[in-house]
Amino acid sequence: MSDEESSTLSKEEEEEPAKKPRGRGRPKGSTGRHHKAQDTSLLTSEKRNRKRTSRFLEDFELEEEVPESSGGRKRGRPKGHTRESGTWVARKPLGRPRLSGRPQGGEQSVPEVICELGQVFYAQGWVSGTGGGISIRDGESIYIAPSGVQKERLQPDDLFVINLEGEELEAPLSDPLLRKSQCTPLFLLAYKIRNAGAVIHSHSKNAVLATLAFPGSEFTVTHLEMIKRREKNSFIPAVAGNLLATSQQKASQPCLMSGIGIKKASENRQMQYDEKLVVPIIENTPFEHDLSDSMAQAIELYPDTNAVLVRRHGLYVWGDTWQHAKTMGECYDYLFDVAVQMVKMKLDPSKPPKIQEQVNGME
Repeated sequence: MSDEESSTLSKEEEEEPAKKPRGRGRPKGSTGRHHKAQDTSLLTSEKRNRKRTSRFLEDFELEEEVPESSGGRKRGRPKGHTRESGTWVARKPLGRPRLSGRPQGGEQSVPEVICELGQVFYAQGWVSGTGGGISIRDGESIYIAPSGVQKERLQPDDLFVINLEGEELEAPLSDPLLRKSQCTPLFLLAYKIRNAGAVIHSHSKNAVLATLAFPGSEFTVTHLEMIKRREKNSFIPAVAGNLLATSQQKASQPCLMSGIGIKKASENRQMQYDEKLVVPIIENTPFEHDLSDSMAQAIELYPDTNAVLVRRHGLYVWGDTWQHAKTMGECYDYLFDVAVQMVKMKLDPSKPPKIQEQVNGME
């Protein structure tokens, strides 16, 4: 072999390895040791895939494994803010007010109840603008909403606390410029004369129109269903008759109030469908406190009543508890509306149906 051929072969041998592509996977003739390495790489890949989702899996498993009674972290609640299951936490109402007769949670404080009732009565048209008033008694303390504020926007810190003599025990924390309701002297009359547990002042249109449809000193109706109130389970005597009952005791009463209608105050019983309901009407005055004398006189002259109408003004209604005051206020409002409609139809709501039919027949 010549030197020229020999140099050509050596160049081909040097170039041949560079042209050979790099193989993947298991090379030909490899030993079992490569099998083990390949299996290890597959396990590593699977482990890497598990790691990508482990954060979510571990969180999910943690939520499932933590027992409810352990006080562990719950989804949707910041760490350290746990509470026992079934307990209620007060929150500021959002959007449309809840219109239930019993506020959620049986242990609401009196200020919270007043604020919620402000929203309910605003929705009913009883406290439009800054009119109307709400007051609840809790033992020897009387809570009163301030004057000249929107009742649907009341907050617990806006309320005054006074005693039966009208002396201020606590002032609002929210605004030092707030003033007690102008209804305060009239609220105190119901508390002192009737031992009321709550008083509501309504500017309802039905109440105002009723005072115009009945030009005398009395609003009188009979034989209307909303007068009646079933006696069964209507009261808890140990609580309803106890003026020092706590707000928690009074708040438990709605569960046992199965009836509707008006209470006959002088006999401490519920009125019947065929009885005559009479509500005194007093004349309005330029200032609220000037109504005190005429209202006190009306309460004394009408021992059966739980309410007093003020002509062209509105209604004062009271009850043993705020639940009773609210319930009777709604019944009165219904009766005012029906009576006004009956007068428009030339019917006399103060007369029984048979007499009414005879009068219409003679005409």
